[in-house]
Amino acid sequence: LFPTQQLNQAFKHSFNSGDTELLQYASTQGYLPLREKIAARLRATGIPTRADNIMMTQGAQQGLDLVARLMLDSGDGLVVEAPTYLGALAAFNAYQPTYYEIPMQDDGMDINAL
Repeated sequence: LFPTQQLNQAFKHSFNSGDTELLQYASTQGYLPLREKIAARLRATGIPTRADNIMMTQGAQQGLDLVARLMLDSGDGLVVEAPTYLGALAAFNAYQPTYYEIPMQDDGMDINAL
């Protein structure tokens, strides 16, 4: 399902651009031109922001780990869907929360159980 032809074109364009830093480590916040575009789009919808307010992650698990670092203390209660994304549990386990599993229904979490 990946758009392989378009990806191939993008890779060729990038590798032929002459950018000597293409494969080097970059800012931990993410690619600045992309963050600037995201900030401009958010401002256009009425959300005041700057590129410095945006941090890109390498995937869902890194984002979950960052949120856990900010929000969880050892023993905190954490409501999760049952079943839950294993990557989320791996990110949360380091902070030793007490899990409260809520069963799922066809339309989402069982609100009565919650």
